Amino acid sequence: MNDATIAALRKLKDENGQYLWQPSLQAGEPDRLFGYEVMKNRIINIDHQLLRMSEMKYVVEATKTNAGTRKLPMTEDVFRCFQAINEDREQRLKRLLTDILVSCFWIRMECH
Repeated sequence: MNDATIAALRKLKDENGQYLWQPSLQAGEPDRLFGYEVMKNRIINIDHQLLRMSEMKYVVEATKTNAGTRKLPMTEDVFRCFQAINEDREQRLKRLLTDILVSCFWIRMECH
């Protein structure tokens, strides 16, 4: 995600006045947008694991110890794939925000 996009997203608030962008409060932890990690560098944080439960269902849980976490550098190919995914998300977010603003405008016009 580029710096201009990050700067714009940091200004957005939800209906309760809370910022959608939540900066990291701990060193090594990522910033979050809508509760999801934001990728700003080329490091993959592996801090969750996929577990199969006895009832044959799968769950994702945080690792039990720090020994289970890893930080892996991304290859250029993986980085480009993540960029494409993030750009698609950014476009969908922009369309969603535009739709919300237009809807609010029309609701407001109908109320007057």
